Amino acid sequence: MIKLVKKIEDTANKAVIALRTKAMVKKPGDGHYVAIAIGLLLALAIGGIVWAVVGGDSGIVKTWITSITNKVTTFINKITT
Repeated sequence: MIKLVKKIEDTANKAVIALRTKAMVKKPGDGHYVAIAIGLLLALAIGGIVWAVVGGDSGIVKTWITSITNKVTTFINKITT
């Protein structure tokens, strides 16, 4: 009886180990999500650094944002009229 219980326990442990190993296996395409996430984080970090260096909401950035906004507004107005 003890041998039977031990065998069942060993089988269950092996099944649990197999399931955990299978869950950790990388699936095809998983790397793309990681690359996209890292790219977005880098873009945010670089954008934050640039924003801080050029003066934030004043100076060059404000002029640049206003210029872009005016161009986009003009373009949309031309399309909608």
